[in-house]
Amino acid sequence: MTSNARPALKQTLLTIQSKRDPILTIAEPLNIFPGADLSGRNLRGLDLRGLDMSGCDLSGADLTDTNLEGADLSGAQMWSTNLRGANLSFATLHAATLWLADLTGANMRHCNLWKSSLFFCDLSAANTAHAQFRGCRILSSIGLMDKAPLD
Repeated sequence: MTSNARPALKQTLLTIQSKRDPILTIAEPLNIFPGADLSGRNLRGLDLRGLDMSGCDLSGADLTDTNLEGADLSGAQMWSTNLRGANLSFATLHAATLWLADLTGANMRHCNLWKSSLFFCDLSAANTAHAQFRGCRILSSIGLMDKAPLD
């Protein structure tokens, strides 16, 4: 190790694909807690059921096929977040901000979106049965108006 090398990471993961063409993968541990900056992170396909992710910045994050069932995403920031096929059933997104978020095919059954902002989002083929949209600010979001009553 050279003198200008990064300090050792906690739980560093080292993977070598083959002897001929080694690929070094170093991953920092995924620390998810209320208010965490997870912007741009690859969270694809993870099981994040029931986690408290309130106030997290998920802008630009990839949550494709991620299980967020019952998760608390209150006040989360989701600018250009990929939530294609994500399971958001029974999740709480109270006062969350979703701009240009892709929720295509997401399961949003019984999702609480009260007082959230959904601007320019794509909810094509999303299941919004029994989702709560009371007090939401919605602007030019595709696939929402024909899915659930905005009570």
